[in-house]
Amino acid sequence: EKYGDDPEKTKLNGQKIRFENPRYFTQCYERKNLLGQGAHAKVYKCEDKRDAEKWAVKILEKRMLKPTMEREYYKEIEMMRKMDHPNLIKVHELFQDSERIYIVLELCRGGELFQEINRRKQLQHRWTEKQVARIMFQIFFALKFLHDIDVVHRDIKPENFLLYKEDDDSHI
Repeated sequence: EKYGDDPEKTKLNGQKIRFENPRYFTQCYERKNLLGQGAHAKVYKCEDKRDAEKWAVKILEKRMLKPTMEREYYKEIEMMRKMDHPNLIKVHELFQDSERIYIVLELCRGGELFQEINRRKQLQHRWTEKQVARIMFQIFFALKFLHDIDVVHRDIKPENFLLYKEDDDSHI
C-alpha cells in the first residue's frame, strides 16, 4: 500500500491510519516554541485554539525520510496510538499534508531526564536514592510494558525520557 498524502491510502497492516484534514492542524493549533529536535523531526509546544490546552507536536519532514523510514514512522505512530500506560506519552491527534506528518502529543513540561540530571549536578542538588529508585522503577515499568507487547525501544538513553512536570515528584 502507498504511504502518502491520501488518508484513504495510508494503511498499516491493511488497517487505515486515521489522519485529520491536513489544514486542520493550523486551523486548530498555534505552534509555539521549539522544545527539541532530532534527525528527522522537530518537537514544538503548541496550543489548541479551541480550548487553550497545551500540547507538544512532533513534526516530521517527509522529504527527510527514505520510503522505508516513512513506513517505520507510520508503524511507530500506530503503536503509540494503541499504547495506554501511565509512563508513555499519549498521542492526541494526527495530521499530514504533502510535506509533513504532525503528531500532537501529551506535553511533558519537565523536559528531558538528561537535562534535569545535568541541571541538578551543576546546582549540587542531586536526587536522593529513593528518588532515583522511583525514576528507575517508572522506566523499568514502561519498558516491561513495551516488552510484554513485543515492542523493543532501541534507543534507551536519558535524552529520550521526559519528566511530566517541573518538580521533584514528577513522573517519567
